[in-house]
Amino acid sequence: MILGIDTGLATCGWALLDERSRRFVDVGVVVTKKLEGGKVTLDRARRINVQAAVLAEKAKGCSVIVVERMSFPPGGANAMVPIALSWGLVLGLVAMLDPRPRLLTIAPQRWQREVMPNAGKSVDYDELAARAAQHILANHPSAAARFEKMPRSRWSHAIDAAMIALVAALRPRRCEEIAA
Repeated sequence: MILGIDTGLATCGWALLDERSRRFVDVGVVVTKKLEGGKVTLDRARRINVQAAVLAEKAKGCSVIVVERMSFPPGGANAMVPIALSWGLVLGLVAMLDPRPRLLTIAPQRWQREVMPNAGKSVDYDELAARAAQHILANHPSAAARFEKMPRSRWSHAIDAAMIALVAALRPRRCEEIAA
């Protein structure tokens, strides 16, 4: 099994892909809302703990975990801390699993190009998401059922995680392995 993860503190997408059949078994998102009036550091710890519980359950039995490469948006430390927390969660998750899965990472531009190789100069993300959703809904019944239960506003994170997992299954050499 391959677990694809699209990290984020507020919304973290995940997808489970069967390595042999290349079928999506399950997809979803972990949504954590910021609590008002609390200490930021404690609230971030609470939110990452919620994600950890969900992802730890999904990661059981996975031979590969693949996560979108860490990138740093503008905004300084306040923008970087949530990304670093999400990545720390993934690293901790991999370290605690026995047997330890391979940990792969792939840049957003790279997996998007793998999904839409004929996109021209730049990938139209809306078109990519629409095509990916159409493919999953038409060909992966268990994943389609999960998509139908989640609000469309959350689909993009699950779609990203699914495409990250699919690229890792079909083109693992396009990913980079993070050695233990």
